[in-house]
Amino acid sequence: AFSCLYAYIPIMYPEQQETYIGYVESSAALGQIVSPIIGSYLYMVGGIVLPYAVVTTLLFLSIAVISYLPATPSAHV
Repeated sequence: AFSCLYAYIPIMYPEQQETYIGYVESSAALGQIVSPIIGSYLYMVGGIVLPYAVVTTLLFLSIAVISYLPATPSAHV
């Protein structure tokens, strides 16, 4: 799932790629720890529909944000 980031990070941040790969790994681990807790709470509050509704909403929000990102990165490196 994160293989595209492993290819993108050395291109964008060649001097600090170890740091940014560490950020990716840490955020993935944090997501694997926190996601079941949040999903269980949403299931407890709203039944089977609420976790799926939240994930669908987050998916469409992320698509909207990504569609407004520039096609080419800025030259900040």
